[in-house]
Amino acid sequence: MARRLIDSGLTVSGYDMNPVTTAALECAGGTASASPALAAANASIVILMVARAEQIMSVLFAPRTGAVHALTENATIILHCTVQPAVLQDVRSRLGSEYRRSDVVVMDAPVTGSMKEAEDGTLTMMISAAKANYLERSDIRDVLACTAQRVHHIIGPLGSALKVKLLNQALCGIHVVAAAEIIGLAAVIALDTKRFFKCVTSPRAELGRRQNCWSWMFEDCVPRMLDDELPWGFAMKNVIRDVRIVNNEAERFGARLSLLKASQFVYEEAIEMGFEDADDGAVLTTYLRRENSQGSDQINFLQTVSELGGLWPEEEATRLYGLLCNALAAIHAMAAYEALVFAEGMHMCKSLKQCKQWIEILGSACAGSTMFVDGMPRIFDSETHGTGALQLLVPRRETLLESLVSSRTNADIIQGLVEQADILTQREAIELAQDEDYTLTLLPAAEAFFRQVIDGKIQHHGRSVILVSAS
Repeated sequence: MARRLIDSGLTVSGYDMNPVTTAALECAGGTASASPALAAANASIVILMVARAEQIMSVLFAPRTGAVHALTENATIILHCTVQPAVLQDVRSRLGSEYRRSDVVVMDAPVTGSMKEAEDGTLTMMISAAKANYLERSDIRDVLACTAQRVHHIIGPLGSALKVKLLNQALCGIHVVAAAEIIGLAAVIALDTKRFFKCVTSPRAELGRRQNCWSWMFEDCVPRMLDDELPWGFAMKNVIRDVRIVNNEAERFGARLSLLKASQFVYEEAIEMGFEDADDGAVLTTYLRRENSQGSDQINFLQTVSELGGLWPEEEATRLYGLLCNALAAIHAMAAYEALVFAEGMHMCKSLKQCKQWIEILGSACAGSTMFVDGMPRIFDSETHGTGALQLLVPRRETLLESLVSSRTNADIIQGLVEQADILTQREAIELAQDEDYTLTLLPAAEAFFRQVIDGKIQHHGRSVILVSAS
C-alpha cells in the first residue's frame, strides 16, 4: 500500500519494527523513520496498518516516540486495522482528554482483499469517522483512491466500518473452513476434486448466475489448497486472529455464532499442527491430518486420484457432486443467517438503508456467496418495518429460512434447503464421511440447524437463536 502511495507522487515516511519492511520502503522511494513520531512529523495524514489493539496504542501514544507528539494541526489518522470497534473510541477519547487534540480526525478504514489486490490498488475499503465532513479534504480522498478500488462510506458513527469488516471476517472465516471440509470430503471419497471445483465455480448457463454452493473464498482458496506452489492468499495467523476477535465481539454483543465457533476450533487445530505461518489453504491439510499424520502425502495421493478423473462411474459421480454442492450450500446458508444475527447484535440494522448497505458491500467482497447475495436482499421488502434485523422480517414469517424461500424468484436456490429431501442428502454426506473416518465439523452443525428449523424447534428472540425443547 505504501508503494501505491509513492507511485502516485505522494511523499511517504514510514516506521516499522521489521527492518526488512523499512528497507523495502526506502527502495520504493519512501523515507524510513526511527519512530512513529518522526514518521508523522509534518504529515497531514497518518496511516496505521497494524495487527493488534496494543500496537495502535503504542504507535500513537508511546512516551516521546508516539505519533501523537508530532501530529500537525487538523491531521487525520486513518486506521486500516481489524480490531474491536471500542478501540477506536478509546483512541478518540485519549486524543481529546489527554492531549487536547480535538482537531484530529480519526477514521476507521478497514480493507478486504488479497495480497495481489493490495499490490494492484484494487482493495475494498469501508470508512467511517466521528466527523461528518471528514471527506471534504481532497488529500484524504486522493490517499484512499490510491489503495482501494471501492471505497464505501458506512452509515453510522466511528467504528461502524469496523463492524462491517467483522461481519466480512465472520463469513470469510466460515467459508474457508467450509471449502476445506467439503473439498476434503470430495477427495477422500475419490471424486475428481478439480471437476468438483468446476462444478462449484462455473456459472449455471440456464440461470445466468452462479451455483447455489459458490463462495468467493471457495473459488480463491481451493486452488491453493490443492497446489501449494501457487502464490499465497491469506496468512493463517491473520485469519485466526480475526476469527478470535469476531467471536469475542459476538459474545460481548450476545450473538451466538455456532458455525464461526466451530470454524475457530479448526483454525486452532491448524495452529497446533504448526501452520501458524502457513497459507490458509493449510486448513485442508488440517482436516486430512486428523486421521492421518501424513496429511501432505495424502494430498499428493488425492491429486493423483483427481488426475485419473476420480474412481466413480459417471452417473454416480454426478450424483455425488450434486450431493456435496447441496452440503456446501447448506453451510453457506447458515453462515448468512449468523451474519444477520451478528449484525443485529452490533446494532447494524437500525434502518432498512443501513441493512441494505452492508449486505451489498459484503456480497460484492470476499465474504460473498450465492446464498448470501441472492438470499439476504430478499429478506427485506416494502412491507418491512421496525428497528432490529430480526424485527425487519415481515411479521407473518417466523424464521429466516421462511423469509428466504418466500420469494418465488429465489425459490429454486433456497427452497430445497428447507425440504426434507435435501436434509436427507446432508445426512448422506455425513454418513459418507463417517464411512471414510473423515471428521466433519461444520456440516453436522448445519444439518442439525435445518432439522430444528423444519421441526419448529428454532425461534428468534432478540439477538439469539432459541432452541425449543420438544416436551
